[in-house]
Amino acid sequence: MEPALEILRLTRQFGARRAVDELELRVERGEIFGFLGPNGAGKTTTIRCVLGLARPTSGDIRIFGRSVISERTAALAGVGSLVEGPALYEGLTALDHLRAAARYVGTPVSESQIAEALGSVGLGDRGADRASTFSRGMKQRLALATALLGEPRLLILDEPTDGLDPIGTVEIRKLLKSLKNRGATVFLSSHLLSEVEATCDRIALLDRGKLRACGSVAEVKGNQSLEEFFLGVVAGGIA
Repeated sequence: MEPALEILRLTRQFGARRAVDELELRVERGEIFGFLGPNGAGKTTTIRCVLGLARPTSGDIRIFGRSVISERTAALAGVGSLVEGPALYEGLTALDHLRAAARYVGTPVSESQIAEALGSVGLGDRGADRASTFSRGMKQRLALATALLGEPRLLILDEPTDGLDPIGTVEIRKLLKSLKNRGATVFLSSHLLSEVEATCDRIALLDRGKLRACGSVAEVKGNQSLEEFFLGVVAGGIA
């Protein structure tokens, strides 16, 4: 069976600098996979390539066996995403945001499904409120709700708990685990070691565009050769 996500020798170059350097990853169906590294490691660049928002310099990306480069529309059907924080219209209500986003989902989305997505991120009672009244954490929740529309088989999330308080962070962790239990695959990018430890089945470490390690949290943390890496990234932004 094809994996949910396969990254094949992905390289993304900006001038002489390689933001991503021949990266290879395989994310199995039904797992929560953590993509960990300090700020500037190349995580967001990788995700933008996966979602077809940036074209790789070389390599390929396959989602459920389809190439994002040659079959972009088909490959990204059934994918939900949250990238680089929420981009919201301040004058729209939470419900109107989801209704607008629902038009771009490949399958029909009912009002009940929109309400369910809003409720799942803890905003069920704020549907009639405008985004301009929301805190940063609430806007992050709303952006995550848009990613859940259409019951995606694969969720690609860049720092999904950014801006959330501790209670909100715990709630999102529970949500991700419930999505996994319903058969979804989650690819979770973070610079927080604690985040991936609490949520993920396996993790990959990215450092200056290169893959340093991949395996279970216990396997990666138990690798003594990575001790210097963890010390460095804790100082540089991973906690």
